[in-house]
Amino acid sequence: MKIIIKMMCLFFLLACTKDEMNTFEGAIPFYKEGISNLRSDILDKKDGVQKSLFTFISNVYTDELSQEVIIRILSDDIDLSVGKDLGFMNIYKERVDIYKSNKDYQAALNESLPLSFTLNKDMLYSIGFDKREDSVSFFIREIEADKNVLKEFKRTYSAQKDPYQLLMWGKPFFAVRRGEVKLLDSWITAPFHNPVLSIFGDSFVEGTMLLINGIDRKYRWSSMLTSVLGKERCLIDGKGGEMMSDEFINRFKIENSWYKTKYVILALGTNNYLDVEKYKKYMLQAISILRNNGQIPVLLTVTPRKDRDYEPVKLINDWIKSMNIKYIDMHEAVTKENDPTQWRDGYLFYDGIHPTPNGYKAMYEQVLKDLPEIFKEDHLSMSYQNS
Repeated sequence: MKIIIKMMCLFFLLACTKDEMNTFEGAIPFYKEGISNLRSDILDKKDGVQKSLFTFISNVYTDELSQEVIIRILSDDIDLSVGKDLGFMNIYKERVDIYKSNKDYQAALNESLPLSFTLNKDMLYSIGFDKREDSVSFFIREIEADKNVLKEFKRTYSAQKDPYQLLMWGKPFFAVRRGEVKLLDSWITAPFHNPVLSIFGDSFVEGTMLLINGIDRKYRWSSMLTSVLGKERCLIDGKGGEMMSDEFINRFKIENSWYKTKYVILALGTNNYLDVEKYKKYMLQAISILRNNGQIPVLLTVTPRKDRDYEPVKLINDWIKSMNIKYIDMHEAVTKENDPTQWRDGYLFYDGIHPTPNGYKAMYEQVLKDLPEIFKEDHLSMSYQNS
C-alpha cells in the first residue's frame, strides 16, 4: 500500500503542470487507471483493520472543492469510503453513512441513509462530493461507460443548518475497507477560471464562527471580495487555527502552484502570538515562494484577542510595516482609535477573537482602501462591470 501511495504522489507531482491542468479543465488528478484491482484483504494492517487507502498528497482547504472517483465493483459485498478526513461517506451495498466534524473536530456520524438502488457487481459508479461556499453534496451515481447517469443518490447539506458538515478539514481520500473494486480514475476540482487573487488564512477567512451563529458566510470580508471579483476569479482558502508553520508552507506550495494568481493575500498571524519568530520565519518563506513565481504577496496586520497579551500583536504589525511590502491594515480597521488593544464596539463576537458581520464589513472597507489595484476593471467579474 505504501508503494501505491508513493506512486500516486509521484503521479500528482508529474501531472499537476499548467498544461495538464488545462487538459483536465481545472481537475487535479491523483489517480489514473494503471494499478491493479484494489482488494481490502491484501493491504497493510492498521489498528487491526485491513484496508486500501488512496490519499491525496496534501490537505486542501479551498472553500469550493469537488472530488470524483470512478470505480467498477468486482465483488458482491463492499464497504467503501470517500471524502475528506472530517467529512466523508461510508458506502455499503444498500446504505450510506455520512460523517462530519463534531465540535471537538473529530469525525462523527451525521446520519445513515438507505440507497434507493443496490450497488451491484460489475457495474460502474461515480462517487464523491461537491463542496461550495454555502453547501456540500455527497453523491453516488450508477453510470455507463460514457458517464451517462443511470441512477443517482444525492444528499445536500446547507452551511447554515449544518455548519460542521461543511468544515471538511483534511485530505481527500478513497478507501476500500471490504470487497474489491477497480479504481478507474480519481480527481479533485476547484471551479476557478483564471483567478486573479488567492486568500490563504485562518478562521477569519474560513468564517465558521458566522455559521455557528446562524449567519451566512457571505458576510466575510473575503466573500465580499468575491462578490466583486467573481467567485471564479477569487480563491478562498481558510482553516480555523491555521498559523505560519512548516505544515502550512508545505500545503501552500501545492495549492498555490495550481493557479499562481497575480495577488496572494496571506491572512495569517493571529494564531502565532506565542512564537512571533516562528511567524516571521515562515512568512518570509511564503513571501519568497511568491516572489520567485512573479506573484505579489499581500500581508495583513493582526488584531488583538482577549486570550493573548497585546505585545505580540505590536511586534508582528511593526515587522509587517517595516517590510516594504503591500499590506492591508486590518488592525486599524477594527480597533479603537484611543485604545489599539481593543476592538471597536459591535465588531467582535462573544469569544473575544472572531469578527461579527460589522467587523468583517470594516475589514472589507480596509481592503478597498489599502489594495485598490485589485479592483481594476480587468480584474472584475462581467456582472459587476455591467452593473
